[in-house]
Amino acid sequence: MGKPKPDKISTLGSMVPPPPEDWEGWKEVKYNPAFKGTGLGNYSLYLHHSREIFLDNMSNFFFRLGARIEPNPKLVIFISLFVTCLFIPGIFLLKAENEALYLWVPQETQVWEDFLYVRENYGGQRRVTTLLITAPDGEDLLDGESIRSMINVHNNLTSVFQNKEGRTFRDFCVKDGKGRCQVENFLSIWDYNASKVEDDKHRLLYQINQYIDNVPASIQFGGVTYAPDGSGVLLGFKAARMQYYCTNDIPTTVTNLNNNTKIMAKQWEKIAFWYDPLWQVTDWEANTMSFLKGFSPIIDVNCVTKRSVDDEVYRLVIDDTPLFLSAIFCIILWLALTFGRQNIIEARFLLTWTVAIEIACCLIFSYGVLGYMGVRVSSLNAIVPFVIAGVSVDDMIVIEDFFNKAEGKKNRMAECLKAAGVAITTTSLTSIAAFFTGAWCDMPGVKSFCLGCFLAFTWDFVLNITLFPALILIDQRRIDANRHFLFPCIEVDESHKARERSSSMSAHVERQKSVKSVNTLSSMGGLSRAGSSFSRSAYISIRGYKEKPSAVEHFMYAHYGSFLQYETVQMWVLILFSLSALLLGVTSYFAGVGLTIQNVLPYDSYIIDFVESVDSYFPTNIDQLGIIVRDLDYTDSTQVSNMFDYFGFVQRYEGIEGNVGMVPGSWYANYAFYLYSNDHDIYKDFPTYLEEWFEGDGESFKSDVVCKTDDEPNRAGKCVDIVSSIYKVWHSSPDDTMETYRVQKDLNEGVTRYGLPKNSYVFSEIFLFAVTDWHMYGYICWNLFLTIVIVMVVMLIFTDNISCFFITLMVIFIDADLMGMMYFLDINISAVSFICILMSIGLSVDYCVHIGHAFTHSDGETPNMRLVEAVKLIGTSVLKGGMTTFLGTIVLAFSGSDAFRTFFKMMLMTVIFGMLHGLMCLPVFLTMFYNLAGRAAHYENDKGQVGSKLAKGARTKKEIKAGKRIELAGVEVTVKSRAMLEEEVEEAPPPPPSTPKVSFGAGLFGKASSSFQYDDNPMRR
Repeated sequence: MGKPKPDKISTLGSMVPPPPEDWEGWKEVKYNPAFKGTGLGNYSLYLHHSREIFLDNMSNFFFRLGARIEPNPKLVIFISLFVTCLFIPGIFLLKAENEALYLWVPQETQVWEDFLYVRENYGGQRRVTTLLITAPDGEDLLDGESIRSMINVHNNLTSVFQNKEGRTFRDFCVKDGKGRCQVENFLSIWDYNASKVEDDKHRLLYQINQYIDNVPASIQFGGVTYAPDGSGVLLGFKAARMQYYCTNDIPTTVTNLNNNTKIMAKQWEKIAFWYDPLWQVTDWEANTMSFLKGFSPIIDVNCVTKRSVDDEVYRLVIDDTPLFLSAIFCIILWLALTFGRQNIIEARFLLTWTVAIEIACCLIFSYGVLGYMGVRVSSLNAIVPFVIAGVSVDDMIVIEDFFNKAEGKKNRMAECLKAAGVAITTTSLTSIAAFFTGAWCDMPGVKSFCLGCFLAFTWDFVLNITLFPALILIDQRRIDANRHFLFPCIEVDESHKARERSSSMSAHVERQKSVKSVNTLSSMGGLSRAGSSFSRSAYISIRGYKEKPSAVEHFMYAHYGSFLQYETVQMWVLILFSLSALLLGVTSYFAGVGLTIQNVLPYDSYIIDFVESVDSYFPTNIDQLGIIVRDLDYTDSTQVSNMFDYFGFVQRYEGIEGNVGMVPGSWYANYAFYLYSNDHDIYKDFPTYLEEWFEGDGESFKSDVVCKTDDEPNRAGKCVDIVSSIYKVWHSSPDDTMETYRVQKDLNEGVTRYGLPKNSYVFSEIFLFAVTDWHMYGYICWNLFLTIVIVMVVMLIFTDNISCFFITLMVIFIDADLMGMMYFLDINISAVSFICILMSIGLSVDYCVHIGHAFTHSDGETPNMRLVEAVKLIGTSVLKGGMTTFLGTIVLAFSGSDAFRTFFKMMLMTVIFGMLHGLMCLPVFLTMFYNLAGRAAHYENDKGQVGSKLAKGARTKKEIKAGKRIELAGVEVTVKSRAMLEEEVEEAPPPPPSTPKVSFGAGLFGKASSSFQYDDNPMRR
């Protein structure tokens, strides 16, 4: 015998059809009129059934989990804290990274591979110390006394000033082929000998102008005054820039270290995780500023080192620590006002402090795992505590709310987790999935931040279903024992709690009397507003009959939900939100692009003042371009000729300063001159004399080539051919990275056009950021697409297909709005904003999933009634969650970093758009979809009440008047006003079930809706 066919099947999932193989009446279900026009086929029905089975099993899992926690909450607390403490050692393994190249440049691009090749073969890793020298009164520096003071500063900095170990700059500077420290300044004119500097200004002008014939003046001289005749003769300068290059290798490579020190350093590096392999260099850099400050009364010396950025970022994190504590305090204060009841027994003030405990545990777990994994963190990881503080509380609010609703049940915590577990799992998994996607990003700074948030949110979810329920149970035991909410050791008279409850009950007795007639109507089958707003004792069911709902709760289900039912309102919501997403999405294309050093440093940082001073004196940014020529056959005259033709193209290109090879000329030009001077053929004899030349006159050019050595024993290690070489040239870089990208693209296209080997290219470190900025918009869109797809898959598991579609649509709308607002808030598209947008996906889902879940599983007979029920059930919790996120991040508005303030702006927009779309757009879209799909006819309650579809011809306000009889769903009914209904309830018994009476009223906004009752009195509406 086959299984009987169910009487009806809900299209929203209140009743689940069995799988095909277990149900002989499958065809009847497939062709059931209830599914007509819904588009549900066999696969959708089977997926629907499988989802319901999965969710039932998950609900049972949370029920069993709550049942196990309830008798032993202290054991659960101990286990949770003990496991968290296991990750504390990992925190000491954390290493910071503040070098922009290693944070914000994608590492799976060609330009990054080019950078790695240059760094490996041509000494690309250098630590730069920059000195900016000006006159105290802002006057000209072109005089003998000022130049002699500069030479004195140079000699003391390079030879006299020592670190704690007695090492000087010469011990760890970057050296050329002849062992000379690499520095960039014009003092080499006098061989760094102050006695050679004359006081005759004309002589000084002649020497400096000869120097700038080979080196562009704008590189080392600022505030330059030129001759008015346009000859380019330098007459004076107000600032001088000098740069010193330190090695970025470990100090065991320093030449003057003895063997014992080298061995000891290597041993410490292996066994001590706090050992800094660059300690000698960083120690020298740390004291450079104090050494140079006030060094000379004649000139002002300002200095910035590589360590300066690290120190300023560290200061930023320390200065923002009080802001994090303030955020925690604000959240605790907010929860203290919302958790429990406001009396000296039932207030849950101590429970709110568990927020701080849980946040601390999440941070310990996150940073500990990052330390164990060896992931380098950036300054943006300091924002993780604020994110956790603002978001992790949302699930706590939901759990505490459901725990209150389960009051009086036998297994209270089990029932609480059974009801709340699936909802918080859905929201947590969407946030975790969003950050998990970002953790695979090939941009290290983004990857580090997203991985930290992924770990923190994962552990937060674990603690929310273990530690927090256990703490609630401990606090509930205090309440049951009538202990004081601040001093649990003090027992309070139970009459305090009783008076509060009595007062609350007396208020509700009056309320119940006022709505008694309306509830009676609901029991008789009266639909519309009476059924949606007051059915099932709505005023009493929020937290049980003992507690009066707050003003916000009352507003959400008594006014706001009813307002959203008007068809005119719904149409305007559809139009406005759709246009907003479209227009702001298009506007986002015009947002600026790029991230500067000013964005990541404190506003009061001396580095920002230094950079601004450099920009004022040196308006043109001059940097070195490296032309990397690989696999060129120097014995082939055609290939060599092509190379020089390309050099000519480069030298004619806009912004190029000087010749390829700069002051000393290129290594090839010098080697070819050597061959020609010794009567050798520059092509045939090219490989023959390479080693001889590099050992003699060409020793300083060894760092410019990569040699191929002979493997034969008698010529081992000798250079016999050139595998790769670099040719340097000065270039004035544009301020706009988009223009810099155009330069990089043009020069590299010229490599192919002039016939150089395919693996040759032009490189500069600024190209890394230019290429990154150029592709950032598409990079963000692609990663957002992947993140949304993953989040959609997660929602498809936990929600029905229709809710999943509309929630995904809301996420797309929110991200489009955010990216468009970046243009109006003057926020550039960068790695920082990319992180914010990526994070907004996980956060915005939280605002929508709860509403969508409540709408789907509502008991409302019509879509409009489900809208009211959803807003009533979860709207207040969504508002609370948005408020905690706002409180957790608002303190970032007072941060000293532009990056942190950008984060606050984006988070604020996420909260605003998230709540607007979650509380207004999503329920309206769902309601309109089900109404337009013709599903209102299938929403009948379990008592067989007649649906509320209006008959043809009864569609307008004029046709629906009090006292008029109309035909509704084959039943003749009388239209009555609210006052008539209330009087009828008091005077007459309810009508028999066979002839139900359905009431409608006159509407304010035009066309009457079949899902709720219009009231003749607008004040009551």
